[in-house]
Amino acid sequence: MTWHRRVWLSIVALVVTAALAQNSLPPKETETCTDDDHAIAAAALADLFEKQNPDKILLLDQTSIGFPPGMAAITQFGGKAQALLKDVPKDAKDEFDSRNKTRAKVEPDNIKGSFEVILLTDDESKKLVEGGGWEPLHKKYPKAPGITLVSRPGLNAERTRALLYIGTSCDMLCGEGVFFLLGKDGGQWKVLHRETI
Repeated sequence: MTWHRRVWLSIVALVVTAALAQNSLPPKETETCTDDDHAIAAAALADLFEKQNPDKILLLDQTSIGFPPGMAAITQFGGKAQALLKDVPKDAKDEFDSRNKTRAKVEPDNIKGSFEVILLTDDESKKLVEGGGWEPLHKKYPKAPGITLVSRPGLNAERTRALLYIGTSCDMLCGEGVFFLLGKDGGQWKVLHRETI
């Protein structure tokens, strides 16, 4: 294995581990995803997984915080993320950073798609992969793409553009993080641009 590949795999493992090992403080009672939050997440999830056509999405029951959702993470990974960033309004970037300092409760019935959303607590997700690795998860949910988390979106003042992060872990060295720029067109949120970091 080349050193480039080892470094790349180490970075992927770090991102996946950080995403799954986030602080598990419960959200405050008032912190629940908004209707727009759910609609934005649903549009991005549908776009991300449309080719895989999963029957279920295993989604953490609270939005993500810290690494990698903050703007610092986007700039740290550079490259492709910069192409997306140039199109994101500054107020949406600012709101993305501000909103992702706390977690919010996700309501599965509010995420409409061609797939069933199964919510997992942090503890449930860890139990699915502890001990036996990822094989038990893949046996229990064979068509699920892995364990997915979403950030809270950052929206511009006009509420027509949104920045969102989705991370998915599918094995010890399998996963991806994707930033989305979405736009509201005719009342529906649509993905305008996405970049894998």
